[in-house]
Amino acid sequence: MTTIQPIRHIGFIQLQVTQGAIGTNLDRLQQILAQLDPPRPSLIVLPELWPTGFAYRELAKLQDEVATLPNRLQELAEKYDIFLAGSLPERIIDKENLFYNTLQLIGRNGTFGTYRKRYIFPGEEEAFCPGFGACPPIATPVGTFGCMICYDLRFPKLARSQCQQGADLLLCSAQWPLARIQHWQALVIARAIENQTFMVACNGVGKNGDLTLGGHSLVVSPAGEILYEAGEDEAAKIVEIDWQLKEDAQSGFKSFTAEPYLVSAAKIVTAESCVTDAQQRAGIGQRVVYVALDRNVAFSRAIEILETARQRGDYLVLGVPSSLTDLLKSYAALDCVDRVFDLGEISSSAEQRLREICLSVTS
Repeated sequence: MTTIQPIRHIGFIQLQVTQGAIGTNLDRLQQILAQLDPPRPSLIVLPELWPTGFAYRELAKLQDEVATLPNRLQELAEKYDIFLAGSLPERIIDKENLFYNTLQLIGRNGTFGTYRKRYIFPGEEEAFCPGFGACPPIATPVGTFGCMICYDLRFPKLARSQCQQGADLLLCSAQWPLARIQHWQALVIARAIENQTFMVACNGVGKNGDLTLGGHSLVVSPAGEILYEAGEDEAAKIVEIDWQLKEDAQSGFKSFTAEPYLVSAAKIVTAESCVTDAQQRAGIGQRVVYVALDRNVAFSRAIEILETARQRGDYLVLGVPSSLTDLLKSYAALDCVDRVFDLGEISSSAEQRLREICLSVTS
């Protein structure tokens, strides 16, 4: 059995991305790598969408050129004996002119894994769809890496889940605006502290459309100590890390391992409570989905309907026919379901209010 030797050198290349100019951005990356001459091996994080930026109208015509980039990055990884992590626009085959924002982790032997941005910032839906499905960290010969892309940083459960699945460290590729740079710094440090692990986060600089990007890429210790922080100009830095710091941070307790479970009975509420809850959730901006199950739908088919419905929103309210109330706990036990009620209890006016508040899905 081969023993993994954890990576000891991690860092970032904080680029100013020229929107839509893949050749220019690749040339700049090559120039900086040559100047940096990183220790071997090193993990280097690049900004979000480093070859294209958010060039929405140009992404489709750039796809042929984007498709050549993994091979180009592999050549650089082999030349310098490094691992490169940065995101690219990945065309969605069955959706014209829509893309995933996909981080690829590439080494001298090719692509070790990919991660699709889970949380799309408002406005990005013009071109991007969120990634769904399992979200395991990416395993390499020098460690297992949990990944995030920009806005993902605001959602602690994503980082925690990857650490619970064995991530050795966390990385984030971003184009974060200068106007919210204090949030960036605080969140990067928080994700490291919460998960008691190293974190390397790379931001862009310069302009992203009308936004000025904030830079301040970071390498942070498991205790939340900033090991290095860049400024607001282009920068490249590799930091040597001491894995004993992670062992020390986790020696007394492991906070990231805790995962409380909401028992199914707690999800079963009255119809009126569901309406009130849906109003409150919608009021804070959540997309609430309402499914009223048909009494003739099979349980296996119902699961498919509910999982698909939940992908369309942030919170799922389920009405179950009185003839199926023996299955209430079974439906409540599904992770995709947030609240369940007996359809026999709801008045027509309350159900009408529920349908007005929510996105309704027919079963």
